[in-house]
Amino acid sequence: MNIREVTERDYAAVEELALAMHRDAVTHRPDLFAPLEEFYAPELFREWVSGGVEDAIWLLAEEDGETAGICLTRVNDRREMLAAREPCVDLLFVREAYRRRGVARSLLEETERRAKAMGCTTLILCADGYNEGAMRLYESFGMTPRKIYYEKTI
Repeated sequence: MNIREVTERDYAAVEELALAMHRDAVTHRPDLFAPLEEFYAPELFREWVSGGVEDAIWLLAEEDGETAGICLTRVNDRREMLAAREPCVDLLFVREAYRRRGVARSLLEETERRAKAMGCTTLILCADGYNEGAMRLYESFGMTPRKIYYEKTI
């Protein structure tokens, strides 16, 4: 498996996986998520990948010549509120055929390595309660729940 930075030429693969992740969210929470035709507008994607998002860690895992997974992370730099810069994994998704083969863990490990090199001391992400497999992965990776969101249907 090869882990590398996302480039402009990866738009189609990243868009495909981001939409697949979103479809999964729509399936589990149709009351909250609406179907999308497009996750990233091509011009916005190009801007972000070419440095428009400062201190972003956008990684792609390749295996057998195919994109196996993606991990897109932004580094929050709210020095007025936070004691340290805080990388937040916005999107982590592995293609079904590559799940339970270490792809997500490898993406998280490389994200962590790069975040440490940037001087970060924590790594955060949000997980949907229906995705128990992902939560087990995060806990086995050494992550612990930090915040809990409560929800009430009204």
